[in-house]
Amino acid sequence: MVMLTEEEVVKGREDVEKCWGMGYTAEDIVYLDRSEALKLEPELGPQVLGVKYYPKDASVNPKRLIRVLSILAKKLGVKVELGQSVEQITYNRETDTYRLKTENSSFSGR
Repeated sequence: MVMLTEEEVVKGREDVEKCWGMGYTAEDIVYLDRSEALKLEPELGPQVLGVKYYPKDASVNPKRLIRVLSILAKKLGVKVELGQSVEQITYNRETDTYRLKTENSSFSGR
């Protein structure tokens, strides 16, 4: 979370301290001033005064993730059907299987 005003900086630092008081550590959340933040993100705009940084936080590119999951699923024998709308997903506790119904087909598996 970026801070653009001095008021946001004060609140951001207070938030980090509150988190630490609840048992979080600098491995979970830390306040970085502008110079520290620029070391991690050199393209920060000039208006950024500080940031709350979550070192363990991560993000992914959704398109790349789906592409990789699709490739791995195919290697495991999964049939990938594109261009179909899913109408229903059900789970059968007795057989521990899922059933997926699309507009044209139905599929089942574990």
